Amino acid sequence: MSQVIKITRGFSAKVNLGNYENVDISCSAQAVVPAEEMDAHSAGLYDFCRDQVRSEVEEIKRRKGGANG
Repeated sequence: MSQVIKITRGFSAKVNLGNYENVDISCSAQAVVPAEEMDAHSAGLYDFCRDQVRSEVEEIKRRKGGANG
């Protein structure tokens, strides 16, 4: 039987909204995988979290720009 490992990866960003206001956006994801596959799964979890945060950052910037422009 193969050993399994639990992987948790995350990504976060801070967006400056102006007027001394910031918003923190973060994502974390977790998976239990066979130990020999942990590198590939770890990279996939990181990519997922990064993409989720970047998408939310872009949405916040779009809404802020739309409200002010």
